[in-house]
Amino acid sequence: SSPIFELEPRQAVIGVDLASNLGVFDGDDLYVIPPETLLLPKGEVPKYEKVSIKGIISTQMAEIDGKMFIYNSENTLKGWWKKSASMESGFEVRLKEPYDAENVAARLKKNGWKVQSWAERNTSLFFALKMESLAMTIFLSLAVLITSFSVVSVMVLLITQKRKEMGMLMAMGLSKRNTRKAFTLVGVYLSAIGVGGGVVVGCAVALIMDHFPIEVLPDIYYDSTLPAHLSLDIVGGVIIGAAILAGVGAYVPVRLYIRPMPSESLRAR
Repeated sequence: SSPIFELEPRQAVIGVDLASNLGVFDGDDLYVIPPETLLLPKGEVPKYEKVSIKGIISTQMAEIDGKMFIYNSENTLKGWWKKSASMESGFEVRLKEPYDAENVAARLKKNGWKVQSWAERNTSLFFALKMESLAMTIFLSLAVLITSFSVVSVMVLLITQKRKEMGMLMAMGLSKRNTRKAFTLVGVYLSAIGVGGGVVVGCAVALIMDHFPIEVLPDIYYDSTLPAHLSLDIVGGVIIGAAILAGVGAYVPVRLYIRPMPSESLRAR
């Protein structure tokens, strides 16, 4: 749980990154100066106020911990501070449904308010996540494509090695249709075993990482654990795609090698 501070006059709480940049610790004094006073003529003393650091807190968010400065406006930084050109006052509203923020912001903007939603405030973060998702999708798609070609190659080699068996079965009276069906099912069964084992292992690893996060990333990230989420839509898409690939990879070579006469298949090396 987060610590609770009762701020007395001229006391403040700051973020851990801001405290590190300023080189201050809990209990130290800090002089607060309005930014516009730095433009005063030479020789004129700027206005300032001394505050004592009551505590240093961390939110695990770098942009907040590097700027956070909390004080009681009723007994600290009052009087001439309220007339400062750099002083801005505002309200933070938290909704039960965070995705309604855009609609609420649009209504407030119509009434003349200056509003910034959480999505607009974190635009750079969402853009970075979108680019990361796009890059991961491209790399995973290439990996799946390479694996698909490998599966087709294995199926073609398997059917090629069974060419004599096809000719023998047809010479014994089995029709081309039944021969094609039998060897196609063999290829589908082998593919199903491989895909099924991969799906089971992958789902198990994803569930383990989801319930028991592994912290391997540095603290500069919002979440230092490796994210994992089991999506039934993605699993279903992989199974359907693998089934189509297995069927095509088994049916096409069988159809090509069953066309010749049984005697030609028996003479194949």
